[in-house]
Amino acid sequence: MKYTVIDVETTQKNKGDDARGRFGASPFHPDNRIVHLGQKCLEDGEYLSCDEALLIGSTLDADVLIGHNIKFDLHYLNKYHDMAQWVRDGGMIWDTMVAEYVLSGQSANGKTPGSLKLGKVLEGYGLEHTLKDTVSEYFEAGMGAEEIPEDEILPYLEEDVTLTAELFERQAQEAIERGQMPLLMNMMEATLATWVMEMNGAVIDTKSLRMYGDVVAGHLKMTVEQAQELVQVRTAYHEFNPNSDEQLSTILFGGMLKYTYDEVQNDEEGNPLKYKSGKKKGQIKTKKAIGELPQPRRLDPERYGSVRGKKCYSVTDAVLSSIQEDALVTPWLHALCELVQKVRSYKKEMSTYIDGYLSRVWHDGKLHPEYTTTTTETGRLSCRNPNLQNIKSRG
Repeated sequence: MKYTVIDVETTQKNKGDDARGRFGASPFHPDNRIVHLGQKCLEDGEYLSCDEALLIGSTLDADVLIGHNIKFDLHYLNKYHDMAQWVRDGGMIWDTMVAEYVLSGQSANGKTPGSLKLGKVLEGYGLEHTLKDTVSEYFEAGMGAEEIPEDEILPYLEEDVTLTAELFERQAQEAIERGQMPLLMNMMEATLATWVMEMNGAVIDTKSLRMYGDVVAGHLKMTVEQAQELVQVRTAYHEFNPNSDEQLSTILFGGMLKYTYDEVQNDEEGNPLKYKSGKKKGQIKTKKAIGELPQPRRLDPERYGSVRGKKCYSVTDAVLSSIQEDALVTPWLHALCELVQKVRSYKKEMSTYIDGYLSRVWHDGKLHPEYTTTTTETGRLSCRNPNLQNIKSRG
């Protein structure tokens, strides 16, 4: 079998108004491409690099592809080769990131940010990444590989491939000594399956989703207005914002509600000033001012598990639910808590399940979320950008 370590350096065209998500180098943006491909054949130890021109029309000569977070590389290679056919023909992978996750006892997960990045993993094996910092500054500035001088990016790429090759050999030896090779190979097959899932994507009916979004937006608007009307009737406060924890806390637990009003401007003798010209000629001059409307302590925050923060008492959903469960609470406060919770629910639905999905629909009309097995302590499959494992029921 031919074992080949690979790494790709790419453009970062997924940005600006046309961006989907936040990842500039996303392989699902049609304008993103490979700028440089580095590869090392483990049989002869030879390192080769090529640019995009040499990839076009070439054939993939490898039985096992090795890389760190190799799904990224596979997605890019799929722009030039039929990687799905390569898999059907028996192609296999070794992802050094996944391997480290297993070998570390699944302790290097999302709770330890950066713990599975190549640099951190290399440190654990006493391997030094000497060229990373300089090139990383280019990437962090949003520059693609085509914008980085070749005398900097090419040595960086070669070092990445060389170190990943060394990392693979040490991981494989450790897995053999521990008797964990069967488990690791199962994880590699699972990783390959998630690559296929990401590549195929999920078709989404954007027209229906937008229509549903209009319905949710209508419910949101109506519920906000109901909450505002209720507060105005009960407190004479006409600037209530259901999204303001500070205002809600003040209404429930007491304090001062601030509001704006037009304050008449007077001359030195106390007479109202008037405009002498223009469209407002003859009208009394005013300026915006801040007033305060005192609110009594209608409820005891401690009774409902509310704690004092820097600006107000907490008004979490748990606190509001606790208030609603108290039969002694005034009915209008019950109604207010219920309306605020509905506002929050509609806003989450809009941001997460409607706008969150629509903003991640790619040019092929599909969602291409990221599936991973390395961000949980249990090893279970997780999904993000967007999370298709957590879809709200319309019922």
